[in-house]
Amino acid sequence: MTTIAPLTSLSHRAKQVEDAANGAASRTRGELAEQVSHARDAAHHGASGLQAGAAVVRDDVSAWWGDLHRSWSTNVARIRRTEDHAKADHDAQRAEARADRAGADADAALALAYAALDEAEYALLDSSLARMDARDARDAV
Repeated sequence: MTTIAPLTSLSHRAKQVEDAANGAASRTRGELAEQVSHARDAAHHGASGLQAGAAVVRDDVSAWWGDLHRSWSTNVARIRRTEDHAKADHDAQRAEARADRAGADADAALALAYAALDEAEYALLDSSLARMDARDARDAV
């Protein structure tokens, strides 16, 4: 049975991300570096979870989601490699370009999150409708 509890967690997590982004400018370099490290670890853990989820995709789950999990993990790994190489560069123009790329990556991740929420809403509502149809079919017999 599908539950909406993950939506509450997602909403809470989105607020945490918003607060972290809004507070970033007021942090010291050391505080921000530590926050970035924690966020990277959390993102890595989340990507690992997606990989594990993709590995055990049940037959009744769309193969599209499995493909999305694999694609997301591949893209995250590419972004991390690019970031690791760029962090060694202290040139101001290159640092600014890296900031622009990181911002664009954030925008893309947010767009994906919005699309995933739209898909989740559809799937949750469709699941409820299918359960209603199943109940009605049982009651009709």
